Amino acid sequence: VLTRYGPTDFLAPMGNERVPDRTEESDAEGNFSFADVVVGVDYTVVASHPEHGRRTEPFLSVADGELSEPIQVVLQAGSRVRGTVTDSSNLVIEGASVRLSRLSVGSLEEGAGVLRAQTGPAGAYGFENVTQGFYNLTVQHPGFGKTQIQRVEVAGQEEVVHDIQLEVAHLIAGIIRNADNGAPVVGAKVEAYS
Repeated sequence: VLTRYGPTDFLAPMGNERVPDRTEESDAEGNFSFADVVVGVDYTVVASHPEHGRRTEPFLSVADGELSEPIQVVLQAGSRVRGTVTDSSNLVIEGASVRLSRLSVGSLEEGAGVLRAQTGPAGAYGFENVTQGFYNLTVQHPGFGKTQIQRVEVAGQEEVVHDIQLEVAHLIAGIIRNADNGAPVVGAKVEAYS
């Protein structure tokens, strides 16, 4: 994938996922090329493969219509992200929803790369072959509050472990009544602030 960035485009809001200028597949020898690129623009090359991971080569400058030297992109199989979900009594929680959301490059917003899992009978979850980058890890289960760990870094290590403890969800509830006759008020807007 080849994506073009001008001097101010890198930090500009681009939505949740950048749209590549061009996409190619590497050939039998691993070679790729993008012809007729615009001179004087910085490019980012992103190479990915389901079994070999993902790698980003940012800010490649193009002069005289070609790169100064060939790019060698080395893909490394992704890491494993795993953990156990428990309650405040250290009892495992089966069936908790676990979401690992890749953050967009140059942003704190979640991008399109979202992985989902559920905890098993031992409260364990796991994601295999997670590519390098930063992620938000979110865990929730009915009856418990939602917990999020922000900016989990996956940087080529073999395994990233995050055990999560969920707290019992607390509830604010009530009834809205008319002051004159005590009847319930239907459609009242109720807001809570912290």
